[in-house]
Amino acid sequence: MFSRILKGFRAYASSLAFMGEHSMLGLAVLPALVGLSVGVILVGAVIFSSGDLAQAAFANLDARFNLPDFLGKVLRVLMILTGIFLVLIVYRPVASVVVIPFIGPILARTETVLIGKEITTTFSADFRSALLGGWLGLLASFIGFFIFLITIPIGPAQPFIMFFVNSYILGKSGFDFIFEKESDTMAERSELNRKYRWEILGVGMGFLLTLLIPIIGIAIAPVMAVIAAARIRYQA
Repeated sequence: MFSRILKGFRAYASSLAFMGEHSMLGLAVLPALVGLSVGVILVGAVIFSSGDLAQAAFANLDARFNLPDFLGKVLRVLMILTGIFLVLIVYRPVASVVVIPFIGPILARTETVLIGKEITTTFSADFRSALLGGWLGLLASFIGFFIFLITIPIGPAQPFIMFFVNSYILGKSGFDFIFEKESDTMAERSELNRKYRWEILGVGMGFLLTLLIPIIGIAIAPVMAVIAAARIRYQA
């Protein structure tokens, strides 16, 4: 288990070097810009909405209990941290719909390098796979949000649990783009996910840690995840 998680993490961590070695960095520019735009919008929305919610909540509590001013700042920070967890959960389906499709050219180049040819599919198959991938992404986000809610009572231990939950959700987004070319049904996709579940977690851990890098992380994380997933799948 641990060796497979490490394998996924290493594949992710070395994705930039792989792209540079095979002259793919230029192909990563467009999906990186799209990913950056999506991330900035989501984070901006969280910061502004968290501030408004914190202010409203503090005003309501202050009217009842006459709380000191510093508690308002603490409440704002807590709400922003909560919002960041929610952004990570929401980022998965949004990236699947908005960012991942722009990774097609660099994935085609990766396939050519690894297996000597691009894996092509019909338009109908791509459309069907996109719908299935979107549904799986949405379902994963609902599950992540549910786990977030039920782990609130455990306090300080929650971030550790959510780290692994979000890591798997994010890692799965990279592998789904690979698996959708090989599977036509939910059962086939689920079987592939089970087969690579520990590698998915390892890639997702790298994905999540990369997102913590300001600006650059949001831009490059989805591309690195797909490249890592392709290397794990095709080199195996």
